[in-house]
Amino acid sequence: MPGEDGARGGGEPESARVARLIRDDILDGVRPPGDRLVERDLADELGVSRVPVRDALKTLVSEGLVTLRPRTWAVVREFTASDIADLREVRSALEVLTFKLAAQRHTRAGLARLRAALDAELAAARAGD
Repeated sequence: MPGEDGARGGGEPESARVARLIRDDILDGVRPPGDRLVERDLADELGVSRVPVRDALKTLVSEGLVTLRPRTWAVVREFTASDIADLREVRSALEVLTFKLAAQRHTRAGLARLRAALDAELAAARAGD
């Protein structure tokens, strides 16, 4: 049973739990871009009141995953070609930085772990796994 802060026995606030569940569904493709997110339906589906759903949707809006439609419902954000181009640009920059830092900060133990992980990946690929 939720306490005054909306947290259940595990200590996670109800709105945070609801946001996590909806976020996971969006990122896993269960709720595709353009999918309607109706407070009442989500509350019924997740077994909570509308208040934590409303708070969760606000969180997801601030994260850029959801767009609110005033007085109606929310929708899973649809990304434009420009959004995708921007994300690719950021990803490319992060990949370059990642490799640069890895080259500068590597250790023998780290290289050994990397080689072991690569060998495991190659073995799995050869086995069709």
